[in-house]
Amino acid sequence: MSPTRRSIVRALPGTIESIASAVYGIRGTGAADQYQSLRAIITNIRKVLEPHGWTIDDRRSGRGNVKTYRLIRLP
Repeated sequence: MSPTRRSIVRALPGTIESIASAVYGIRGTGAADQYQSLRAIITNIRKVLEPHGWTIDDRRSGRGNVKTYRLIRLP
């Protein structure tokens, strides 16, 4: 896995904002582009993890229904 992908997996569980902070550090510009890029990378990570029995779940849960990405084992 690339360093960016490893950083994303290490940042789990987390919101897209916390993952962006872990990967990019604090940057005030281009946040929407960064989030979209991270979502695309997360989709690619899922494809790599699924043959090994893992995936990244993105259910909305908790107060305020905040989407939190989690690494989970497939049934």
